[in-house]
Amino acid sequence: MSNPVFIDDSMKEIVDEFCKESEKYLGELEEILFSLEEDLSQVSYLEKFGQIIDRIMGAAKSLEFHKIATMCELGKVIGYKSSQIHDLKMINIVVAVLFDSVEILKKMLTSVAQAGEVNIEGSIVTGK
Repeated sequence: MSNPVFIDDSMKEIVDEFCKESEKYLGELEEILFSLEEDLSQVSYLEKFGQIIDRIMGAAKSLEFHKIATMCELGKVIGYKSSQIHDLKMINIVVAVLFDSVEILKKMLTSVAQAGEVNIEGSIVTGK
């Protein structure tokens, strides 16, 4: 289990910006998945998914939000690996899994944004 990350007032602004930026990226990820759902043959969208989720992962790692970073890393790997296959049934399953992953990330980010509440990650605590 990871050590708690304490969010004091000086770090609050950075965390707020991380959450805001991540929400924007999650919206882009959903758009990619909706587009892919419309046309499963566009597997190159999965590579783009991997690139975008990598941005959230990098920021999460720098802020020591390890479980968010790990969740993003899984999405990145799934996205990149899946962009190399052309089995439409498998792509359909991948899209469903990635939609679920985005929903979980949203919940994790909400928890971070409302620091001090119990969260999925179990490691965010305010310095209050």
